Amino acid sequence: GGYMDSMLKDSTVKNQIKNFSYNEVLKSTGFDRFKTGLKTLIAGNNEVMGGFQQYFRNYAYDIFVKIDRHESTLLATDLDLKYFFYEGTIIDTSREFCKERAGKLFSIKEANKWVDDPWIKQAFKKGYIASYDPTTDMGLWSCRHIPRYVSKEVAYKLRPELKDEK
Repeated sequence: GGYMDSMLKDSTVKNQIKNFSYNEVLKSTGFDRFKTGLKTLIAGNNEVMGGFQQYFRNYAYDIFVKIDRHESTLLATDLDLKYFFYEGTIIDTSREFCKERAGKLFSIKEANKWVDDPWIKQAFKKGYIASYDPTTDMGLWSCRHIPRYVSKEVAYKLRPELKDEK
């Protein structure tokens, strides 16, 4: 259940190691070159970030951003803010889940229904997550988005139909 276990369970790292090993065996690289290449893949070198470093960087980023989102949500709760923008940019690797929501205004009530989204359901089914809080977890791992809370007056001005939300 620790860091190493999580990294080795991650299919990305596992697939990189598997594909590298398969290709090197097919190329008859030889043990010393295979060992050096595998070490570079896992630990990296001066030119390449290794799998451990990549995974740790992503793991640390995810923890930081979740704490930041949670702190924002706690402050929003104290201020009775129930509306937010799904704030952040879209990049080449952005998931459809995030692309569909980025820049849009939502109520917390609407966001609570995201647990039924196929992307979130798949993460539950595969055992990647055990729970989901839309304002803390948003698009899950490596998601760069944050909830940018606004007052009900701003929300109602931009989306008048939110006044009728029960």
